[in-house]
Amino acid sequence: MDFTRYLKQRLSKGYLSASSQASPERDKDADKASLIFLHVPKTAGTTVRAIIERQYPPSEVYAIYEGSRAVGHHSMADLKALPEAEKKKIKVYAGHVSYGLHELIPQPVHYYAMLRDPVDRIISYYHHTMHHNPKFSANKISLMKFFARKDPMLHNQQTQIISGIKAPPGACSDEMLWTAIDNINDQFCAVGITEMFDESILLLRKAMAWDLPEYVHENVSVDRPARDFFSEAEINLIKKNNQLDIMLYSYVRRQLQKQLDDNSAEFQEELVQFRRANAECVGRMKPRMVWRTLKADDGANMEK
Repeated sequence: MDFTRYLKQRLSKGYLSASSQASPERDKDADKASLIFLHVPKTAGTTVRAIIERQYPPSEVYAIYEGSRAVGHHSMADLKALPEAEKKKIKVYAGHVSYGLHELIPQPVHYYAMLRDPVDRIISYYHHTMHHNPKFSANKISLMKFFARKDPMLHNQQTQIISGIKAPPGACSDEMLWTAIDNINDQFCAVGITEMFDESILLLRKAMAWDLPEYVHENVSVDRPARDFFSEAEINLIKKNNQLDIMLYSYVRRQLQKQLDDNSAEFQEELVQFRRANAECVGRMKPRMVWRTLKADDGANMEK
């Protein structure tokens, strides 16, 4: 796989421009199109969804989480059964879904997703599963044995979600990566990364012409082990099984940094204001957060 050669080819044909995400044309049409948020597991997606939901009335948000019993969550079957007239009223579709959802939606759409460093995402997923899945909470297994289970979540899942192409473990192809990149540049208003969360949210806000959002981090893993807790063999196993995700993440991070460089002075001032406002928001929300933590059922919520 020659990632550099591919990018040069696409650039020579006019694709993959650094300004393709959140372009002025997309900003202008932001209020006309619905937003599809692809909630990639273990990428701070619950927090992102909460930020998005605060921008719209509840009746205009449609959450899709297959198998969830939470109030307000729907299945793909529910969406397919929804009348076209009702679908057109929805401004945000969000959930554990993949690219291609727009084929079920009659109105124009933009996509958005938050990605995460693939190694850290897998570690977070492993830790979450060991502590919240009843199969493992009392009988934890090593990361090496965890991979032996052939869980699709452990194999280039970010690329699969963004490309809209599913493949069993070990069968992901280069074409999935190229398709994911093309989808980002053709259909996404923006793409963020967890490691630059505030910057990513502000770029999404700019693309969608929102008010300045406030948030508190939700569904955060507690006592998750750091990367250096795992052996070199374990880290290499993660990398070997997530090569496409590593390259996709690298591409998105470079594009994001280019956008930030193009909006440096004004953006940095807005970032300072954003973080100051959110520090105040967290202070106001702390009592509610403690109450919610005490009420939470650790085994019931597998949302990431």
